[in-house]
Amino acid sequence: MPLSIKYDYRFDPFTEADQAIDISSEEKAVPSNTPYYVNLEEVPRQDSPSLITAYDVTGGLTLSEISGTPATGEFNVDYKYQTGKVRFNAAQAGNTIRFDYKGTGHIIAGTFINILSDWIGKSYTVENDHDHDGVNSKKIGFTDNLYRTGGDGEQSTSSVYDTFVTLLTYEKIYIPPGTTLLSVYISIKVGGAGGTTGYVRLKVGSDVGAYAYTSVNTYSEHLVTIENPDSGWQSVIIEGANSNGAQSTFVNGDNISNMVATK
Repeated sequence: MPLSIKYDYRFDPFTEADQAIDISSEEKAVPSNTPYYVNLEEVPRQDSPSLITAYDVTGGLTLSEISGTPATGEFNVDYKYQTGKVRFNAAQAGNTIRFDYKGTGHIIAGTFINILSDWIGKSYTVENDHDHDGVNSKKIGFTDNLYRTGGDGEQSTSSVYDTFVTLLTYEKIYIPPGTTLLSVYISIKVGGAGGTTGYVRLKVGSDVGAYAYTSVNTYSEHLVTIENPDSGWQSVIIEGANSNGAQSTFVNGDNISNMVATK
């Protein structure tokens, strides 16, 4: 899932103008186990009297802000270190809390840096992997997990080539603009004693890749790709067919875990 847009400190240091914004109906789930902290999207402004409100949606009550350790029905905001953290009592564990407050900007948490690092690859460095000219930039890649929504474990089809049918479906993935190649390994085999050819291919959005094939009746991994796919959120489908309508092509969906995109 893409990160939300982050904003600097909402304050003009030269004019001392307060640029905090109203944030309303932001919902966070209190962890089921200690510590019972949540991180607000932005750091709340400290006001006197306080302008932050917290409503326990699950419990159906308005919570009271205090400056110390919260008891049942209370919460405590970190204004001293401005981390955006809010602390609750164990009585609110697992509950959904709805906040209204004045947002003063984001904390750049290590979590976001880690996500960015996973997206571009942990070995990526600006000095070695990017040319800064906007034209000859080096290739980067990312790996996106695939979460199956249709077809469990082993799926098969005897649909005769070239009538490909859907074998496995997955949640949509985000394809960044400028992606030149999508690739994923698919584990396939044919039924019976062999003597037939099984085909599989990848379909992402409206783009269909070249097929991979096997004539072996034991599972083996085959790389399927799509060149220059459409960007944005796209559906992911694995399709199959067979050269002989009396035999079947099998796909092992449990062995398909991620997709690699290259820019």
